[in-house]
Amino acid sequence: EMALGDTQDIVIAFVAGIGLDNISSITVMRFHDSFAQFAFDQKFDLPSPPSAPSVTGVELERRIVLNWGDDLAAIAATEETVISGFVFEGYNVYQLPTTASSLADGKRVATFDVKNLIQTIFDPGVDPISGFVISQAKQFGTNSGIQRFFSTNQDAIRNRPMSNGVTYVFAVTAYSFLADNVGKPFKTLESSPVLFSLTPQEPVPGTAYDVTNDEFGEEIEVTHVGTGDAFLTVNVVDPTKITGDDYQVSFDKQLFFLDASGVWKFANPDSSIPKTAGGIADVSGSTISTAAIFSETVGTVDIAFMVDIVSPDFNFADGVRLTFPPEIVINSASSADGIVSIIDVDSNAVMFGDNDTTGEGAFSGGQVVIVNVNIFTPPLDVDYIIYDDGFAALFCVVPENVDLCTSLEIGPGFTEIVNATGTATVSEVGLGFKTEEHWNLLDVTTGEILLEDQTVLRGVDIFTSEFFGLTAAPVIEESFQINLDGSYSAPITFFDTDFTVDADPSDGDLDLWGDAQLFGNPTGFHREFGSGTPVPTIDQAQIDLEFRFTAVDPNSDNDSPVTEGGQFSTQWERNSVGEPDLSGFNRVQLRIPFELWNVDGTDSSLHHQIEVAVVNRNADGASPYGNDVGTEATARWRMSGRDYMIILNKPYTDDPTIERSLTDPSATWFLFFDEGGASVWSTGDEYIVRYANPLQTGGDVFTFSTKAPKVGAAVAEAEIDKINVYPNPYYGFHELEPSRYDKFISFNHLPPKATLRIFNLGGQMVRIIEKTEATGQFVRWDLLNQNGFPVASGIYIVHIDMPDLGATKILKLALVQEEQILRNY
Repeated sequence: EMALGDTQDIVIAFVAGIGLDNISSITVMRFHDSFAQFAFDQKFDLPSPPSAPSVTGVELERRIVLNWGDDLAAIAATEETVISGFVFEGYNVYQLPTTASSLADGKRVATFDVKNLIQTIFDPGVDPISGFVISQAKQFGTNSGIQRFFSTNQDAIRNRPMSNGVTYVFAVTAYSFLADNVGKPFKTLESSPVLFSLTPQEPVPGTAYDVTNDEFGEEIEVTHVGTGDAFLTVNVVDPTKITGDDYQVSFDKQLFFLDASGVWKFANPDSSIPKTAGGIADVSGSTISTAAIFSETVGTVDIAFMVDIVSPDFNFADGVRLTFPPEIVINSASSADGIVSIIDVDSNAVMFGDNDTTGEGAFSGGQVVIVNVNIFTPPLDVDYIIYDDGFAALFCVVPENVDLCTSLEIGPGFTEIVNATGTATVSEVGLGFKTEEHWNLLDVTTGEILLEDQTVLRGVDIFTSEFFGLTAAPVIEESFQINLDGSYSAPITFFDTDFTVDADPSDGDLDLWGDAQLFGNPTGFHREFGSGTPVPTIDQAQIDLEFRFTAVDPNSDNDSPVTEGGQFSTQWERNSVGEPDLSGFNRVQLRIPFELWNVDGTDSSLHHQIEVAVVNRNADGASPYGNDVGTEATARWRMSGRDYMIILNKPYTDDPTIERSLTDPSATWFLFFDEGGASVWSTGDEYIVRYANPLQTGGDVFTFSTKAPKVGAAVAEAEIDKINVYPNPYYGFHELEPSRYDKFISFNHLPPKATLRIFNLGGQMVRIIEKTEATGQFVRWDLLNQNGFPVASGIYIVHIDMPDLGATKILKLALVQEEQILRNY
């Protein structure tokens, strides 16, 4: 009912459907109506597919490359934007017959999708055979992971290898997925295709690449300095754009805080934190960033200070002094790394560590210390001093280290020690804080930071961040692909063991127990071992070990007391609950059959023998946890008894009276060989155990260099012999011609400017073709003469004049024309 003057809006949709008959047509029409109804219900605020990727094409010899990985803004727009619940899921690559073809006419040649449980995505659609609406597979994910480039040398349409001079059409799309599509007629959307017509070809005349097309994906040599067991691979994606610059990948650790609105922010957004080691040989380039949060203790605030050590000469920092304004009340100070702190009430300062310059600084970079103060009104300025530990001053005066120091331009005779000073500002008090490790790519040649704060390791984004949450994939920048494999976390087990010397291969292997864990790591103990001594610093755990079996087994049973060779150790008993007895009573001095060496690093001159303590698991055959650990004459390290070995990372002293304590601060790893005869040693065996050392900020650096393409007239002259024509001979037609009325042959590898004069055998010129820069390296002849008539079958001479090179070339060409039947005469 409507009163006079009332208005009513009426929305009308015209819906049609064509099936195989009248009944199926009604079904299709109803299917189409569901979309119209959905649009109306959504008030025409409809979801859209992901943004189409920003793609560039590369034409190489018998190969094409599509690249959509170097525009970070476009990547974020495609992959990080959620539209009406639709989340980015992957990319599709298609090859099409022509630029006018639809995706349905082409072939899907690749899909790169997010690694999750979503693979094939079904949506209703019209079946062209039955004419009815059925569930159809729309997307075909494989959990392959996201890759942002595609390379192929195969023609999927013609099912054969690609040929130079032939144009191929490709398309790239992005698609999304809607997990909860209740009330919606679809759950996947695909972007409009980005079309590319690409013609494989040899390098443009006058250009020669350092990396040839046949070696697409060639790996660039990378140099690594640092202790991290990590690998950086750099592969060429587009050799046409290699710059010839030098590059550096380095690492930093940054502090974030959660503000009152729930947004993570940089702790010091205005501070400049160095990304690479540089400057003079000291720690003066080091900085401190800070963040503050409300403490659990009412009326107080926890202020976190993260120390970023920058030192090209191996120096760490002995200590850090933080000086607060007089009105700030300091309540306590602490460090998760066990660094000692002292509050100086008189100067209202906190000292973490010391400044004794003994070369054994506690701050290697990335350490966070926390000071609890009474609540205050930001901003708050805290002055700091970072004390150089003077390691280089001690290291570089040792004669065997002089060459290394000289090569690094920090020696010999280097004695300068320079501290870092500055001010850390607390801009606001937040609700929480966290630290993140990042890697950065620097173009050393230009000084430009190309990639900053990257979080992708091993193809996985290790952090979920408001700022750097790009979908995990190797990064493409400056026409190469970077993939970094490593970890920032301390290792909790070894990743590799092997014989370096197997004195007697016939006696079997050494089977080191796979549950080897960091001694003192509360989350990683063997079930029988109990708790251990906390490792002072991560550097204590960063060791590769080598067991050198130098003892002589008197009874050839690997289980007798050792009287000659090996090294001295202390054997401890286990107590009644299966843990090492730390009460200090049951222990004995003995020889063990091996020498243990720290062989970390490639410089063998720095390898050294270290101490080890052992725990008698079975108490020398007495009751399982008996009190008898043997005497110095009978005690033995028992491989068959699976005795524990506790690694003490400190230099070995050949003194039988020194007690090797389980509570020694240098205790790192515990290990044991498999029992029951599975492990058998021979005198002369050397067995190495490698640990996956983490990447360390300020310590690990990767560098690599590229080679730019060679260009110029001299290069072009050297490639004149490559100029040719296809097909030759020409027999009536060839498969690349679109129709019988569109004939051509193609000249290739021509310089930017050239004049082609075509003569018959009688010396008559039948055609002149002027080539300009706009045509690339190819020129087509349509087999017509100067007057537009088809030329006759026969042998033709082609004279090519290249004025910029001052060179000419002559080709011979055979033509066999097919029979011509005129439609009108």
